[in-house]
Amino acid sequence: MKLYLLSTVEIVGYDCFGSHMIVAKSEESARKLAAEIADDEDVDTWLNSQLSTCNRIKVNKLDAEEILISSFNAG
Repeated sequence: MKLYLLSTVEIVGYDCFGSHMIVAKSEESARKLAAEIADDEDVDTWLNSQLSTCNRIKVNKLDAEEILISSFNAG
């Protein structure tokens, strides 16, 4: 498993996530996990590399896919 930091390129308003720290097998899996809990920022924000960044964070060992931490902009 790998650790990814996903962040939106632009905050679209309130009631939306701005970033996630996700454990996943691949960037594609990380983006899909983020898209599953999308709110007002819309699913495409996390699936489209022009609307969000996805950076791999190097760590030693991770066992399960999961979202570790998220940032939500409440309205």
